[in-house]
Amino acid sequence: MIGLYVLTHWGSTLQFAESGSTKISDPQQLLELRDILQSQYQDGITAIPDAQLNSDGSFSGIFEDEVSSQLTKRFKFTIFANDIISYKLLNANDVENFGELEFAAVAKKKKNCVKGVNCGGTCIAATKVCRKAPDAGTKKKLDKLRNGNTKASQTAQVSAIPPEILAQIKDSPEEIQRVTEIIKTLESDNWNDDYIKTFVKHVVGIRAAGITDRLPAKMTSDPDNITILKDENGREFDHLRGKNSIMKDFKKYLGKSGGDYSIIGEYLEGQARSSWSDASQAYKYHLANQRNGTSDDDYFWLDGKNNAEIAYKEYIDRFGKDKYTESMAAYHAFNYEMLSKIDLPNKNPDGTITILRTENKEVMEKNGLKVGDKNVTMKRGVAESTSLVKEVSVYGTELTVQRVPIHRIVASYLHERYPGKGGSALMGDAENELVAILDKVPFNYTKTVSK
Repeated sequence: MIGLYVLTHWGSTLQFAESGSTKISDPQQLLELRDILQSQYQDGITAIPDAQLNSDGSFSGIFEDEVSSQLTKRFKFTIFANDIISYKLLNANDVENFGELEFAAVAKKKKNCVKGVNCGGTCIAATKVCRKAPDAGTKKKLDKLRNGNTKASQTAQVSAIPPEILAQIKDSPEEIQRVTEIIKTLESDNWNDDYIKTFVKHVVGIRAAGITDRLPAKMTSDPDNITILKDENGREFDHLRGKNSIMKDFKKYLGKSGGDYSIIGEYLEGQARSSWSDASQAYKYHLANQRNGTSDDDYFWLDGKNNAEIAYKEYIDRFGKDKYTESMAAYHAFNYEMLSKIDLPNKNPDGTITILRTENKEVMEKNGLKVGDKNVTMKRGVAESTSLVKEVSVYGTELTVQRVPIHRIVASYLHERYPGKGGSALMGDAENELVAILDKVPFNYTKTVSK
């Protein structure tokens, strides 16, 4: 499923891992899985610390064979959708370096393999992968295990979706699964429940309105000007701009869904002028308050968070909190649908998008960073200007490269600012700007570029 992620904390950074799997934790099911694996790994399995059923029908995880208190063989396994069983040692060096006399002295039971891997009753080298087809009896066990987990997964999916949203998609198992995974993704990234509900409502609504269907399948860079993207028919930016544009449909949808497109238009105009305009600061403040577990110290505020709050309250006074929230959440959801569907330059197979951002050299030095540093983080604004295909140097010359999941991108230059009027939503096509939430996203500090 493109663009869906479970985020896990690793120190001060976040790791993005694809979602779409159901963890197996039931003791009886783990015993059944152990028996299935032991049809090939016949030295005995002492633990399965991690196992899941994936959306494609495959199983994957880790199993262990405790040889002694000094050595536990750890294996990464996959049981493919076609029932092929595959596993490989994760600590092959430890096994190869464990002496035969040590095996003989401490082994709790006779082993078919001492310094290798048991593979269907034969012994292969510790560095090899065992890959075997199961017998008919094991295939039946696999079918039973899949069916049991699928039913449990479907029950969990339905219970996670707000009833009013579920009512719209109850006849589509695929949409139920997609929405469940979006909810899981946002929850793991600390978005609050109210925002998740609003965001998902608009993701479903935009698709139901036929807007997603109108989006192109692919856009590629013009060889003569890489920031200009063309669809399969050579049309610049497909129907995201101009007469009868997709944005006109989105504006119509928003008006029927409790929002006001003029709020989005003002934000895009302000962001085009400066990422610290009143409209931009208001949106930064709003976004920061839609996520749990964050503090004032987590983000950089150019003029202080208080000024951003003042800008936000001015919008609330003019439009009302509900209308502002609906409008900006719907726009976020539109970007999610757009970037999820369209195959774009720098969009990765795992659903992330690689984006570029230049930083001020003094900022990098203040954070103790130097060219060549990899997988590093630093404090950034709530929603920062980045570029999709070509770096842009405005206030800095220090290029950073990062991969972000699609739900972290909240604005894009790809569509027009005012429905039916054409042109870029932001500063211009040369800027090729995406606005992204970068907190705790690791980046590589690649080089210094010229202005």
